[in-house]
Amino acid sequence: MNTPTQRAVVLLILGMVLSASGCARATQERFYTLSDSMPDGTEDAPIRNDFVEILPVSLPELLDRPQVVLYDEAGRVRILEEDRWAAALKSEIRRSIGEKVRHQLGMIDIYHTPVPHAGSAKGKTYRITLSVESFKVAPGHGTIMQAVWVVRSIDGSADFVCRSAYQTESDDRSLSHAILAYRKAIDALGISIAHSIQKTAQGPRDGGAEQGECVPR
Repeated sequence: MNTPTQRAVVLLILGMVLSASGCARATQERFYTLSDSMPDGTEDAPIRNDFVEILPVSLPELLDRPQVVLYDEAGRVRILEEDRWAAALKSEIRRSIGEKVRHQLGMIDIYHTPVPHAGSAKGKTYRITLSVESFKVAPGHGTIMQAVWVVRSIDGSADFVCRSAYQTESDDRSLSHAILAYRKAIDALGISIAHSIQKTAQGPRDGGAEQGECVPR
């Protein structure tokens, strides 16, 4: 007989099953970061009196989401619901670039902190505005990334626009390699940005940023 007690027991069991199913789905999510998790064996550059201010990064709308996005050879897109970035991808990129600039130049990112006065004993501050125009990681094929950024000294003494293109090929189709491909591309971009800051600081008389990938605005 279908008594109220039996119905209550059935509903309780059903609720427990649904709850367990929800917990199982939650534990399936995996999170990744672009930041260095282990040192590469090289020492950071000595901390300088100059600073860098890396503004929020601009990304294509398709990539501006928590999920990892991959492509295939036909240009089809895979949005991996269970494989996600630990923070917003634009934040991951900004933090990774800051780590690379600190490692290469010894400049600390002072975004969200008081900016030193231009021309003070504390040195100059270089503001970076970065736009990643395209970023495609295709497991089994390779990675393509194009980015443009502006390096500007807040005292107005330098203002350059720079561009970088990154492309590699790979026949590895694993997800772990795809995440590594993301990291390698952003690492290469960080090194390019660090070099552009260094050239901007040197000025045109020293073979500065107007040569190569950067031109005055």
